[in-house]
This record gives sequence, structure tokens and C-alpha cells, in this order.
Amino acid sequence: MYRNGEGVAKDAVKAVEWYQKSAEQGYPIAQTLLGHMYRNGEGSAKNATKAADWYQKAAAQGDPEAQFILGSMYQIGEGIPKDDVKAFEWWQKAAAQGDSNAQSALGAMNRRE
Repeated sequence: MYRNGEGVAKDAVKAVEWYQKSAEQGYPIAQTLLGHMYRNGEGSAKNATKAADWYQKAAAQGDPEAQFILGSMYQIGEGIPKDDVKAFEWWQKAAAQGDSNAQSALGAMNRRE
């Protein structure tokens, strides 16, 4: 609501506060959204390490969007050490759930090899 100004004034700082509360309770969608906020510097300072931590939590619970993004962060070493094996593993998990971005990333990775 606060991130997009749906029914309330747009307020990225409040969005982070509410996402944080939900994320800490284990909600994977909130964890993914909080990851976006930290990764993009919305409502907080840009922090790729914190973003990766929240994406990791959501990905471990099976969120395909978080799995794809976490794989991408591993592939380029954004906020976490570069690791093509982990990138491949996370993309595989997301692709198995039908994530088309992960499927494309796997295809591109296979063409490079």
C-alpha cells in the first residue's frame, strides 16, 4: 500500500517499516519486497547485502521471484560472493516453478558453456 500509494499517501519509508514487520514474521512475499526496497534504495539506503539476506529467506521458503533474483545476484556477485554454481541452483529452483526469467537465464548460461 505505502510503496505504491494505494489508498494512502505514497511513503517508501513506511513501506519498509511494514515490510520489515511482516518479513520478520516469516512471510516470503514481504521478504522479497523488502529485498527489492534494499536493493533499489527505496525507503532506505541501498544495501545489496541486506537485500540478498532477505531474498535468501524468501527463496528458502520457495518464492520463485526471490529464487531468480538471488540467482542473479550470485551470478554477478551483488551483495554476496560471485558463485555460478549457486546461481545455477537457484535459477533451477525458480525455473521448476515456471519462472520464465529463470528459464531464460538457464538457457543463456547453457549457451555460454
